[in-house]
Amino acid sequence: MERAVRHVIKSGWYRHNTKIADNIFMNTLQCEKDIPTNSVFISTVAEWIRVNHSDLM
Repeated sequence: MERAVRHVIKSGWYRHNTKIADNIFMNTLQCEKDIPTNSVFISTVAEWIRVNHSDLM
């Protein structure tokens, strides 16, 4: 399961919208070529959704 999550993150990371990714992952990565780990990706996206879309919850 963890390997599948890593694969999805890695595959999607190379096809992402740079503006949105910069907005969501602002200071969580060391350099532009880094790919977030499973836990960093999930926690960062969850926090971004919580902050920006709290009306959905």
